[in-house]
Amino acid sequence: LDPELKRLSEIKNHQDRTRQTLDYLKSLKEWPPSEAMPEDKPLAAKYVVPDNGPIQAAGDPIGPNDPEQQALQEECREKIRTLITSVREGDNELAALLDHAAKYRDLIDKEPTHILASSLWSAANTLRARHEAHQSADAQARINDMLPPQTASALQDLLETHGIFFLGHPGAAEVERKRREFLSGPRNPDARDTAEKIAESLIDNSKVIAKDASGPIAMDNEAAAGEGPSAQMAEASFFDRLQNIAGSIARKVWNFSKTKAGVSIDAIIGAEVASWWIANKSLFVSFYQYLQTNIPAWLNWLIGLL
Repeated sequence: LDPELKRLSEIKNHQDRTRQTLDYLKSLKEWPPSEAMPEDKPLAAKYVVPDNGPIQAAGDPIGPNDPEQQALQEECREKIRTLITSVREGDNELAALLDHAAKYRDLIDKEPTHILASSLWSAANTLRARHEAHQSADAQARINDMLPPQTASALQDLLETHGIFFLGHPGAAEVERKRREFLSGPRNPDARDTAEKIAESLIDNSKVIAKDASGPIAMDNEAAAGEGPSAQMAEASFFDRLQNIAGSIARKVWNFSKTKAGVSIDAIIGAEVASWWIANKSLFVSFYQYLQTNIPAWLNWLIGLL
């Protein structure tokens, strides 16, 4: 570590530490170099960190529809409502399924040009993971873990129509195809346990991340807790989302370090996001260590800065 950066990292006040460190970095030719900055994982949402306010999700929408795709989207809208009404009111054991179904409904009800492919993928994959759990229980005669017949039938019917609709959009189909490439890889329970702790600090924290950006993180987290193909794909998506959030913060701060001097971190990424990052940076260190053993240079730099 650069001796001056080591000295600056020991400044107790995080605003003073950030301001002085940014001034020092601006005096350097370039550190870390631009090529050291992380690139977004392409299958997960991209994230935008504003100067003030919560982190926002961005990315490619699935739309627009052609007439056939429009008809399929209408079918999905009808079938998700059939699924929801199939669950008996007050059935607490299916409360999670109802919550997942409502999130899918809220997405599929939007115009396709306003639906992020990665978000709809996560919503449907969470439902798919629940269906796989039902099928596993059925195969093992674990009756108490099975869905009621009407609900199971409605869920399967929805997933079949959704699959045709989703794969009919080239960009969305690419998300599904590449997610399935992760099925041959091992699970990473240590990274998932750490990622879950990070997610808990984000979910429903609207001052740090917008609700429509945190929703898919919550869905991936829940689906990844299970077993089977959809749970494994959810884990990969979950990890990608958290890496993209960390990367978006690093790039925002790095860009300012090249052009601005004497600016506090609160004016770069906002006070709430800055406080959240500082509170969770040790978890991100552990998360990256479980993912790739070594901590990337950009993360070391960002931790020293904040």
